[in-house]
Amino acid sequence: MLLNKGNCDQDYLHKCRVRELCRLRNVYGLNKFREYVQKSHFDEQVWRDFTHQWKLGNKGEVGRWELTKSSLQQQEQGTLL
Repeated sequence: MLLNKGNCDQDYLHKCRVRELCRLRNVYGLNKFREYVQKSHFDEQVWRDFTHQWKLGNKGEVGRWELTKSSLQQQEQGTLL
């Protein structure tokens, strides 16, 4: 199945970028991660989501995306409608 180029692809790529930052932070440690970040440019939303995901325990595992309780509740409520 091919994905339509649109929001789905953008969301997937965004989450991959965030997970990659989580993985780099986990594998290389804080000092090397800071060096990498200083040399790179990240979209503000990627950086915010990285911070949020890292605080929720995401270490960059493939396919992992942490949901807050409020996000999970919103998702469940959306499926009930």
